[in-house]
Amino acid sequence: MYNRLKKNINEINICKDIIALFFVLGFLSIFKLITTLIKWVFIIFFQPPKNLKNNGSWAIITGEIGGIGKAFAFQLAQKGLHLILVSRNLSKLKYVFDEIVSVHPNTKIKIFTMDFSGKNMVVGVREMQKVIYVGLTYLAARFFHEVEEEVWMNVMKVNVIDTSLD
Repeated sequence: MYNRLKKNINEINICKDIIALFFVLGFLSIFKLITTLIKWVFIIFFQPPKNLKNNGSWAIITGEIGGIGKAFAFQLAQKGLHLILVSRNLSKLKYVFDEIVSVHPNTKIKIFTMDFSGKNMVVGVREMQKVIYVGLTYLAARFFHEVEEEVWMNVMKVNVIDTSLD
């Protein structure tokens, strides 16, 4: 009887150890979740916004000036940065230029037409920060072997090679 009681007590102690282990693991999981939530709340609600002018007073936005590029341009102009807009389409550049100037008249804007698949590069612009929005693809969905070599080489140059050079 004594041995049986001793065996039951040992089993209870083992169960207590297992329960304590699960309690500690649960506590650590909840602690991690709470600290992640607190960090997120701080970043979203209490962290001061970055002053973009610390990196320069000019921003360059490259690529088709429509959609995301246009939205970037308006946001940066709203924050007081001057803009350099680069695209292949001069009429779109002028249209976006007029739109931004009508909303943010104090923003200085320079526009350049450039094809990034060629050999032209924007060189020598100082005190600016880059917002890179250049991308190129072929016009229609095709299998890899159906794309002309020249088109594919331009896609690789613009999307991979030019973005990796610094």
